[in-house]
Amino acid sequence: MADYETMRLARKFIEDGYNRLEVISIEFGISMNELIRIQRQVEEEKKAAEQRAKYMQMQAAIAKQRQQADSRTRHVDKLGVLRKNYERIFNGIAPKKAEVKPKVAIPDNEVVRETIEKVEALILEKKEDNIQAINLILDELKVIKDKPMSVEQAEQLLDILYCGQILNNETNKNLKVPMGNQHRTLIKNVNYYRKNVLDKFIEALKAKCDATNNLEELKNLSSKLRGKVSGIDYVAVTVVRGRIQTKLEQINKELTAQSMYMVSDDMDIMLRAISSGEVDDESFSNAIESELQERTKRQKKYFVTTREKQIEQIFYALVKALENHAEEYPITNPEKTLEILEQKFGMGFDNNFRAVIHNLIERKSFVEANALCDKYTNLMGKDEKCAGCISSIRNDIRRAEIGQIVLRAIHTNATVDEQNRFFDFLDGKMQRIRFSYDLIPLGKTKDGKRKITLKDIMENERFQDR
Repeated sequence: MADYETMRLARKFIEDGYNRLEVISIEFGISMNELIRIQRQVEEEKKAAEQRAKYMQMQAAIAKQRQQADSRTRHVDKLGVLRKNYERIFNGIAPKKAEVKPKVAIPDNEVVRETIEKVEALILEKKEDNIQAINLILDELKVIKDKPMSVEQAEQLLDILYCGQILNNETNKNLKVPMGNQHRTLIKNVNYYRKNVLDKFIEALKAKCDATNNLEELKNLSSKLRGKVSGIDYVAVTVVRGRIQTKLEQINKELTAQSMYMVSDDMDIMLRAISSGEVDDESFSNAIESELQERTKRQKKYFVTTREKQIEQIFYALVKALENHAEEYPITNPEKTLEILEQKFGMGFDNNFRAVIHNLIERKSFVEANALCDKYTNLMGKDEKCAGCISSIRNDIRRAEIGQIVLRAIHTNATVDEQNRFFDFLDGKMQRIRFSYDLIPLGKTKDGKRKITLKDIMENERFQDR
């Protein structure tokens, strides 16, 4: 095998573009297989070097673009932009580009109403010539074939078209004409208008379903899809019935959840005692019994649960209330409250500890929250499950601290230099702890229905690039 110096010289020839490998093989005494391997290696290294060069050029171009963007926006009040975005979201004002019209049910149409009255009048005349009567009705329906109509109007027309004294199937069988082209055309036209009205009926049902959250109205809509209508167009009827049923289930689920987490007078007493760290066993037991009785009265027949399950739901609701309603139930003695939760609730250390820490976080008591984490880290020792829980909760504290820093910053009148220093600090902080903007909490909207994150207010392109 050739020595190192010989291999180096052969490689140098190949790198310089000399591709007559047979000559190099004879000159240096290196096998062709080895030279082919060296040639491939050199080609791969050249390609890698070219890719690195392209990447560096691309990075340089991006850096230049950002520098130009910085120079164009250096006079912009960046914190002011964030403040406007925050206030808009906090007050529940949707941006113009995202403005969505509220969903409304299709109203009664005056033209459709008049047409229905005329058609009903024609049916009452009971003309002996069925074909003439049907043609007159079809002429009236032609006027409204492109008109929107409400659920009630479409339902009236379906009743006429499928069950009317003139247009029902029995009458069509008894038409006083032979089964010729005139008869076929007539039946074809009748079926066309039946399908036209059915489509509008389905659309009106969908619109009304989307527009209402009233349980009785939704049940009433679902009832309209039974009977003869279900046999007209099974697929379309099944789809809209599923849509209504899904919404009914969603509303029932929300109502059940609200009922489960609703803070009654008895629960209010328990929460205030727990948050203060002073619980009287007898009073606590009486409050639990009273709450159980109230929940038993409220529960529906198909939602019957056992006593043990109801007690578990009460404990869970109490823990969630401590976690989410810190201002109303501030925990004044965290260690004592945690001890009470551990002794009486049996919800698990992680749930109880998280509730206590989040209560402190909501009240901006970050020092106390971190101190409690430090204490229980030492107490739990090598318990991996508890250690993982505390580590996760520490991240919640860090994210809340950053959110509080951002809120303070956007409500100050800072100079351009101060703003640049703030964003440099924020970028550095986010990179070190590896959190994304959507994990940084900025509180809730004014109505308390939606959480606001840092990502929500970072809509400006300048911020998204950071």
